[in-house]
Amino acid sequence: MHGDNKQDIPKLEYMFLSFISSKIRVLIIGGGKAALIKATTLIKNGCRLTILAEHFDEEIEALISTGVVNLIKESYSETCLKDKHLIFICINDKSTIGRIIEDCEKQSKVYINCSDSKNGLAVLPIQNNNESFSYAIHTNGGNPKMSRKLLSEMSKAVEPLQAITDFSTSLRIKMKEIGFIDKTIIEFIISNEYSFFFEKGYGKKVLYLYFSKEYLDKLLEDDFVLYGGYDHEFDYSN
Repeated sequence: MHGDNKQDIPKLEYMFLSFISSKIRVLIIGGGKAALIKATTLIKNGCRLTILAEHFDEEIEALISTGVVNLIKESYSETCLKDKHLIFICINDKSTIGRIIEDCEKQSKVYINCSDSKNGLAVLPIQNNNESFSYAIHTNGGNPKMSRKLLSEMSKAVEPLQAITDFSTSLRIKMKEIGFIDKTIIEFIISNEYSFFFEKGYGKKVLYLYFSKEYLDKLLEDDFVLYGGYDHEFDYSN
């Protein structure tokens, strides 16, 4: 019978946190398909992994060729968690899962339970990265196919903003080097009005219509990085 099924989905609240992937020590416990899926995603996103299992599928053994995967062929013990930040539990044995969760809690580890996401501390969202920004999404009820569709729709919306993101980010970096972040300029750059002119190729010219030429000359000069900063005697607040 069709109806409102929301009451069947436990209400969970989520908070996103972006790890610096190259600095995170990841442990995957399990050697089968679930472990392979997580490992492939994590490798794609720049992580180095240790995978622990008594037996590995051939596809997982092939991951050694990536140069970022260490395989440990042994059964689980609490000492395996010692130097790891993030733990993926990719097994089905409930008693072992329970023991791993207990050990993770004792050692304050962030863990993901792939057999029951609600019985963990986190979930791994689907994500896209480019040189300008990263974005991710997951459904609150656990629906991977819908997550992929939502990510595709997000991509259509945000990927066209890459150029203006690059420009505004580089401008903000230069402002920090100068020693004064002009929030009025930043707010203007992220407005729809400015986006219209930026897309037409008039991004810098429009700024000169509204803001101090002296400040913009220093902010937009090509040799900013080469000279490593500016004379702080200039009053950048004007």
